[in-house]
Amino acid sequence: MNKKTKIALAVVVLMVLMTVAIATAYYYSLYYPQTVTVPITATYGLEVYINGAIQANETTIAWETVDKGTSKSYDLDVKNVGNTDVNVTLVLGTLPAGISEVWSADNKKAIPGDWVNGTLTLTISEDFSAGTYPFDSWVQAIPP
Repeated sequence: MNKKTKIALAVVVLMVLMTVAIATAYYYSLYYPQTVTVPITATYGLEVYINGAIQANETTIAWETVDKGTSKSYDLDVKNVGNTDVNVTLVLGTLPAGISEVWSADNKKAIPGDWVNGTLTLTISEDFSAGTYPFDSWVQAIPP
């Protein structure tokens, strides 16, 4: 066998081996697919709307004057702008005795992009003394 024939044979053998290696890698990937797990960091975010207007603070609800023996209501709508499911709840600060605050949609689950719509009602009892009574309430996103 001359030198040119030996080189040609070696090239053919190398090409066959490369073809077999490539085919093996391809079929391996078909029968044994690789999976990659990428963790996603949960982010929580709410947009709060009172009577259709977004609230600048997004979590603080400020009441105006309410007469004793009456109730006042607002439409309170909350949008989940985070990337994970949450339960949307109304958190009440320390309310003075004789004042109650209720949200009809309290503790509802919201998936990302979903809305929770309800009515927020503040009630002042008839025997409540007139005056200014500061208190806080806010909407909070809690993981389910």
